[in-house]
Amino acid sequence: MIREAQKELPSISKGQLHEATALYIIHNNQPISELTMNDVTIKTKAKQALPTNLNMALLEFQKLSVSAKKDSKNPHFRSNYASLESVIDAASKANEFGLCFTQDIDFDAESQMVFVSTTLIHAPSGESRTSRTPIRSKDPADPQKMGSGITYAKRYGLQAMLGLPSDDDDGNEASKPNWSAQKKEHATKTLQPKEF
Repeated sequence: MIREAQKELPSISKGQLHEATALYIIHNNQPISELTMNDVTIKTKAKQALPTNLNMALLEFQKLSVSAKKDSKNPHFRSNYASLESVIDAASKANEFGLCFTQDIDFDAESQMVFVSTTLIHAPSGESRTSRTPIRSKDPADPQKMGSGITYAKRYGLQAMLGLPSDDDDGNEASKPNWSAQKKEHATKTLQPKEF
């Protein structure tokens, strides 16, 4: 097919020939011999230059207004939240601007605390930025509970590093005011008449 196209459209360069072949498929499988040069629009897509530094790449990524999809349920709070997988999926959209990340477990001997270190890397420039999120676990000796703490720290560390919206109901539930306590406090107050 490529040889036939070269014979019938000799003015097309080899680079453009690939795009003409792609257009052949788009044009309802018409044989390329039935298309005239007016029918075949050859567009050369200029590759978008990657941002030159980490800050510019982060700016371009944040212009997309990417957010992590709430794809998991927390039965304890009866709420939905964005899983680590959903956050990573949203974060991977930063790759088109030359951004990637790593998340390592880090131990601080001085404070005796364990952290997730999230490093954001701008591959074209080599610039990077690191942030640490403490791992909280009710029982560090229990691998399952420690694993949950690590996942939680990875999720929030990555969201914070990229500025992804933290839109999960777990956090919303925890920050709701305790209306029953406020009602009780209000009910115990006695109002004094104003003195003239």
